[in-house]
Amino acid sequence: MSQVKLRGINFKLLGIRWLMLPFAGLFVAQAEPAGITIFEVRNTTELQLTQSWPEESDFSRSLNSADFLSDSILINPFTGTEGLLAEATAGAFSVRAFTPSATAAGAWNTSSRALASCEVWFSPIMSGTTGFQLEFSADGHWWDASRGVLSLVNTTTGTEVWNYEWAFRSGTVGGISVFDLMQNDVSADMVLGGELLESDIYKLTMLTETFAGDSPRSPQVTLQISGLNPISAVPEPTALSLVAIGALLHLSRRRS
Repeated sequence: MSQVKLRGINFKLLGIRWLMLPFAGLFVAQAEPAGITIFEVRNTTELQLTQSWPEESDFSRSLNSADFLSDSILINPFTGTEGLLAEATAGAFSVRAFTPSATAAGAWNTSSRALASCEVWFSPIMSGTTGFQLEFSADGHWWDASRGVLSLVNTTTGTEVWNYEWAFRSGTVGGISVFDLMQNDVSADMVLGGELLESDIYKLTMLTETFAGDSPRSPQVTLQISGLNPISAVPEPTALSLVAIGALLHLSRRRS
């Protein structure tokens, strides 16, 4: 049956699924997930606690890996009190950050920060228009105490395919104003289109960061991208080798 999901910009009519590109106002038929070759993956999580009283103290921890990461602070390093204070996960085209209110966590005079990022360098198996399906969800009282980045850059040509950033109440998530999304709990499905060339290398960046303190704010934000199907992977190239690979692919394409 026909199905239309407003706001999520996700359409299914007469058994054919269609996608609307929000920034171009176009409709394209959704294809199977785009096959890609992955050259490098960098996942990062950062957690930080800062105590202002009875003495100023700071605690931080960061992790980096090509594999899935999950980290949390479950014991207050300043008082020894148990309770979730910050949490971050990154990997598999998904990032999530959560910082509960210090008052809810029983950590008065303490502020927390959680960051999760995922960077993927890849090249499509075939040239064509790809629909990156973005799932955005945020909850917790005043989740606007957060920031995020979602970008796709052609590293071969040095051009942006798209770039969306938000910080607190300004900026956009996938082209939709953060202010318009502002609720205690919100979820949205969006499609970010892009014409990708098999001769080029692209960098996908997903990042979200949340903040909490003595106020009631307990923001939790998740970004997840689908529509990509890793077919193969090239083990651990350096940033310089990525540039060289992209240049060779671009030269090969010009000669063909």
